[in-house]
Amino acid sequence: MADIKKIIERVYQDFNPDKISNVPDILEKYQGNEAELLLKLSQKYDVRLENYITVDCLNLVTAILNKYDRENALTAATLADAYKGREKDLLFSLGKKYNSNFNDLIIAIFVTGSPLTEPVRNIPPAVIENITADSRENQRTEEPSTGRSSKSLIYIIVAIAFIIIVAIILFAGGVFKSGNKAESQAKNPNVAVDEHIENKDLGEDVLAPKVRATIYDYYSDLTAGTFNAANYFADQVERFITMLNTTPQTINSYINTSYYKEFVNGKSEIEDGSFVVTKEAGGRYSAEYIENGSCYRTSLHKYQHTRAHVRVILNPDFKIVFFQQDKLLENEYSTSPPANVSKSTSQTASNQTEVQNNSGSFYIISAAAVNTESQAKAKSSELRSAGNSTGYLWIPDYASLSGAKLYCVYIGPFSTQNDCEIATENYRKTHPEAYGLLVSQDRKRVQINGIGKVVTTRR
Repeated sequence: MADIKKIIERVYQDFNPDKISNVPDILEKYQGNEAELLLKLSQKYDVRLENYITVDCLNLVTAILNKYDRENALTAATLADAYKGREKDLLFSLGKKYNSNFNDLIIAIFVTGSPLTEPVRNIPPAVIENITADSRENQRTEEPSTGRSSKSLIYIIVAIAFIIIVAIILFAGGVFKSGNKAESQAKNPNVAVDEHIENKDLGEDVLAPKVRATIYDYYSDLTAGTFNAANYFADQVERFITMLNTTPQTINSYINTSYYKEFVNGKSEIEDGSFVVTKEAGGRYSAEYIENGSCYRTSLHKYQHTRAHVRVILNPDFKIVFFQQDKLLENEYSTSPPANVSKSTSQTASNQTEVQNNSGSFYIISAAAVNTESQAKAKSSELRSAGNSTGYLWIPDYASLSGAKLYCVYIGPFSTQNDCEIATENYRKTHPEAYGLLVSQDRKRVQINGIGKVVTTRR
């Protein structure tokens, strides 16, 4: 338990820096109950402990399967071997399947220092595939028992009748589905078509392709430089990248004034087999998928490749109300272009979620700091009415900011420091209390008071 102090300090550093000085007293209070302390912190700050506590992947997978899927618990060792070097992908897949962040198991392994059961190796690959494939979750069947004579005959007859009915239904709908798919592929030549969509919750097979077509068309127009947010977004958008409670007009302003300048010659592809659609309450649809993106970053003078998990929510009219890259799986920079990406000054689009990921950065003008989200929405609406591109964010989400538990209402965002300096210089003529800020996960505070008026400090 020697690392417990460092772990607690890292959590507070990211979520509540003012508490760091209290760590010795907190540890003394919870001496002997460190597991309870870790669990309380993870629940209070919604922390994924896998980012703070390192435990053996095999031990964790063994514990996960024993808790959630005892039937396949013996596959843990083979599963861990198959994902060696890609442990985060494995935990992401299992977390999605079992709807858990596994914090309780991570704490248990960390505290005890040992696996919760003994793993076994050399399991057939077919069994492993059955565990990680969410789309086949409900297709596992039990081994047939002995003494099946009369019951088996009945089951066979019922199965044959069911197959005939399904075949008739599929045949009747096949022409429409294949036509819809061909049309989507023709319209979106730059986006890889995904063959797996989970329709079981939609009720109507036609809805999942419509959700998919909307999102693929979104990427196609963004890449072609013909993007118009009104074609894809609802009148009120809960979240777009870092912008909360925004509108299609504000999104268009950001795309045209900042985004295209920063992310040049980009390409986005939805990873095969990752696209899943589910129906939510109120007639809304949720789409989740893995997005592979590449582009040239003008502010960094580097090429960037990312792989990220994206979540999109559409309303009953198939308009986007929520768009977020909620987990960055890979982020690589290079000075030479990957395949099919070239440096250019032409204004072509790229993967818009680059700006949103926490390893990147952007700039804002801080217009106000308020206590509640309703106050932030009201102030943002006021600034928007005055013709500004605006939004708000929760300050503790970003390491470069003060950590104060307040909402920052901002003008922007801007992709480069130069753009922010110019905008801040002009805005401060009528609002001298405002200032620009770098927003990132780097613990470096950059405050901008105008052109050439920049103060940088390390937090």
